[in-house]
Amino acid sequence: MAPISSITELASAQEGYFTRAQAHELGIDDAGLRRALLSSRLSQPHRGVYRFAGAPIHSHEKLWAAWMGIDPIQPLWEKRSNPHALVFGPSALAVFGVGSVPSSLHSFAVDRLRRTRHDDTKLFHRKWVRKDFQLVQGMAVARIEWCIAELHKVGLDPTYLNDVLRDARWRNLIDEDYLQECIDTSKTPSKAPPPLVDIDLPI
Repeated sequence: MAPISSITELASAQEGYFTRAQAHELGIDDAGLRRALLSSRLSQPHRGVYRFAGAPIHSHEKLWAAWMGIDPIQPLWEKRSNPHALVFGPSALAVFGVGSVPSSLHSFAVDRLRRTRHDDTKLFHRKWVRKDFQLVQGMAVARIEWCIAELHKVGLDPTYLNDVLRDARWRNLIDEDYLQECIDTSKTPSKAPPPLVDIDLPI
């Protein structure tokens, strides 16, 4: 079996992180990964995702690692340029640093139906084009306007939406035309919340 050093070049191009599937592709078996963990050469922030000791810890490491673990063979540069998963919903808002929408799960939009074995992860089947996401802290993240529209459609408490909108507008993160487009075209099944224009929103 290949030594753990076989993946250092790939990990360096992925901010120090790599996946179990990527290790296997390079001939590193699970026993080699376990040895590297036991010797503290690696840490494991999420099942199937590893970080080399000494590499900078991502500011949202658990979310980052969960995102890395979706399509685990896909290298980081492709996850950014042609993502099959976007940080989504409350998780995206947390990355943007707006509002305080409660959630104990990592939320991701995925471009095809799939299941996850991780009980800390929730997947939403969605379609998107390039304008619907941006790179934030190195991750492909659904735009804030889309996330607001989705949360409105599922009936999130208006108090939380107000907080998100207040923070986002104060930081000039909102494109009002795109927000309205997202509200009008959101594919999320509606639970008939009140119209967004009737909510007490800060300008």
